[in-house]
Amino acid sequence: MSSIGDDIENLENFKIPEKIKKESKIMEKILNFYITLVGGFRISRGDSFFLRMFRKPMIEAIAQSTDMFNQKNQNLYYYGSLLYNYGKNVFYYKYASENVRAGKQKFFLPYKSNMKSIYSNICILKLFDENFIATIFQDINPKDVRIFIKNKNILDIFRKMFGKEISALVKKEKDDVGKDIYKQMASLLADGKGFLKTIQQNLTDEDIYHLKESVYNLDFRMGQSVSAALATKDIDLKHYYSDQVIL
Repeated sequence: MSSIGDDIENLENFKIPEKIKKESKIMEKILNFYITLVGGFRISRGDSFFLRMFRKPMIEAIAQSTDMFNQKNQNLYYYGSLLYNYGKNVFYYKYASENVRAGKQKFFLPYKSNMKSIYSNICILKLFDENFIATIFQDINPKDVRIFIKNKNILDIFRKMFGKEISALVKKEKDDVGKDIYKQMASLLADGKGFLKTIQQNLTDEDIYHLKESVYNLDFRMGQSVSAALATKDIDLKHYYSDQVIL
């Protein structure tokens, strides 16, 4: 994105055209906004951008079936906390950005943020919803990761723990793969059957291929273990929260 090049020895004596300065500032704002808004929703297991771009129909179908407008009162507190953090991030980033652009060498962030000028709308909530759902489906992302393990004991332990389960899963038919992988998550939801039906309708052959690749990953195993742990707890999540918040 730079038009300066690597052949400039002394940048202080190099005059940058005003047009490039302006474009650089705009690009920096756009880039930082994207990173803050999209990347900062929550700590995900990977990159949800692929899913939000290329599997949008499935993400939207699940979001619509778990409509946030039907959520219970407790869920409003949950979304409220997300929007509160979002507002604080916007305020502090804006405050710091304005001071840096004003040329100040030193400044202090305020102890409290004044969020009177920070507003949220339904679009922000929709982005939150889609990001949560996309995070759950990280395992259908295309991947080219190879980890070489020198310690044979690690492979033996992995094989003993997951060998039979992996063998059974990779032999399943297309419709059964998604159902088997996401059944624990579905058991947490009030509309678990609808959740699985939407998945089965939208998973492509390529998605199934990537899912079968993922079953060998420790990351995938950890995700499955979390769903299983939640499903076996005595707390009935769907009694307190909507499906969207559980997701």
